[in-house]
Amino acid sequence: MLKTYWFNASLQKKLVMTYLCLVIVPIIIFSCVVYRAYSNSIQSSVNEYANETLRQITLNMDTHLNTLAQLTLTPYFLEPYSREDALSIWGKVAQNLREQSDLDKWTSDFAFNSIMKGHPEVVGVYFFGARGQIYGHLNFGYVPEGYDIKQAPWYDYVNNASGKPVFLNVGMPSFVVDGYEPMFATARQMYDAQRRLLGTFVIFTNMSRLNDIAENAQLKHFDKLYIFDLQNRLIVGKTGNPEENRIIAELSQKGKEAAGQVVTLNKQTYRVTYGYSEFSQLHSLYLVPSITLFKQQRFVFYLILGFVIFSTMISFLIFVWIARRITSPLKQLQLLMIDVEKGNFDVVYSVRTEDEIGRLGASFNNMISQMRRLVYEVYEAELRKKQADFTSLQHQIRPHFLYNVLETINMMAEIKGVHEIGDMISSVGELLRLSLHRNDYGTVGDEIRYVQSYLSIQQIFHKNSLQVSIKVPDEVLELRCNKFILQPIVENAILHGLDCELGKQTIRIDGALEEGRFRLYVTDDGRGISESRMRVILEHLSVEHPESIGLRNVLDRIHLYHGGRYGLRICSMEGEGTTVQITLPVLPA
Repeated sequence: MLKTYWFNASLQKKLVMTYLCLVIVPIIIFSCVVYRAYSNSIQSSVNEYANETLRQITLNMDTHLNTLAQLTLTPYFLEPYSREDALSIWGKVAQNLREQSDLDKWTSDFAFNSIMKGHPEVVGVYFFGARGQIYGHLNFGYVPEGYDIKQAPWYDYVNNASGKPVFLNVGMPSFVVDGYEPMFATARQMYDAQRRLLGTFVIFTNMSRLNDIAENAQLKHFDKLYIFDLQNRLIVGKTGNPEENRIIAELSQKGKEAAGQVVTLNKQTYRVTYGYSEFSQLHSLYLVPSITLFKQQRFVFYLILGFVIFSTMISFLIFVWIARRITSPLKQLQLLMIDVEKGNFDVVYSVRTEDEIGRLGASFNNMISQMRRLVYEVYEAELRKKQADFTSLQHQIRPHFLYNVLETINMMAEIKGVHEIGDMISSVGELLRLSLHRNDYGTVGDEIRYVQSYLSIQQIFHKNSLQVSIKVPDEVLELRCNKFILQPIVENAILHGLDCELGKQTIRIDGALEEGRFRLYVTDDGRGISESRMRVILEHLSVEHPESIGLRNVLDRIHLYHGGRYGLRICSMEGEGTTVQITLPVLPA
């Protein structure tokens, strides 16, 4: 169906459809590719920005946590006032309340002077000894005596670290009495020189410093940042509802697999970036809202779309204008051809250009001019043909009574014994009988019989001094030809070429068949034709003579019926004789 529509469509439609396929479609595809590439570039840029932001936050976190980790090593160093390190002091077990009070006071002084001074985020310091001793200080609340640190849910992480610092969100631990603020713990197990466990040292800090680090990262308004400790407990970030809590928890559990995922929180989609610190073992999720991507993508999309629509409309209008400029002359030619089909040859195409269409229009004008000339020539030829037929008929003896009279005379001549007169009258009667047929065509055989009758009369007239030789192949005798084309030539040969008083003269008629045509030759051995006479004859043949019934009549009828390719040719030499050649097309009878 599409193929049929294409073949039946106008040239202008084909040009427009070709334009759509070759120009508009590639523009649209190219625009889509550009938009896709730009979107990927924007997405890559946003991902790179998110990764860089997350790396910077992680670096700042690690810097702060490294400071806390360094503080957890303080008990290993000598205390400047007592010349003892804190571990040696904390390694003692109080025997009474006074010793316990002295050790608590020493620990408080140690915490203020060595750790909390210059670090306002530190809210407490505690040492949980391997033999059950507990020494420490908190700005709010306290840890009761007899508490076993091994009962803390995060103790296993500290124990598995084997002396390395562990960073934990302990929230508001149940072992702190009168505590009212969530805390972040930096814990480390302490060993003596023989790698014997002395206890666990914990520095408690508030969450403000960690939150400040996240806020100083200057996150965009709609971005979300979540930082988790190795327990997958949230350190930084807020969740608004249970569904959000569930999604964030699932992403935290997935770890690296969460990177690149798209999630929906509060009807807003986010793209997830994942980060992890080998030092602190904290992992983070940075959620960038899709609107951050879509804003830039939407702007570029509308820009490209506007460009495509504008350029398409402008180029389409220009192309339609060009297509009309090309097809309008062709439509004009088509209308003129329709007029010609209806028989109106008085049309002219106005040629305004010299391109292919202009040359086509000029050729059309030439063709119409040639057609007008040919129509006129055909008309004139028909008139000449009718005139020639009329002239031929005028000079034919048609009356039947004359034929009957000649038959009567012939019978009387036979009765009286005058046989020569009977033969002549019989030949004349045959001539009259053959001439009574009004068909335009006969066969070569008919023409030969007609000429034989005529030559019989001439032989009697010339007392047998005229010799006749007819050699025409049988295949030529069966071909069609115009009537009465041989007799005028034979008559001219006898009247103007032969002189029978000088002796025997010969008329020879030959025929030959060639490819697509045949030739008849009428040859005499008479006096021939001089050059001056030949010029007169040829001039006579080149000028129309409507009344002529001789050579000119024969030539005109051959041209009228068969065209200029066929006709007569005269070859003669003075004193040697004359040959007239007749060339006709092969037309089966």
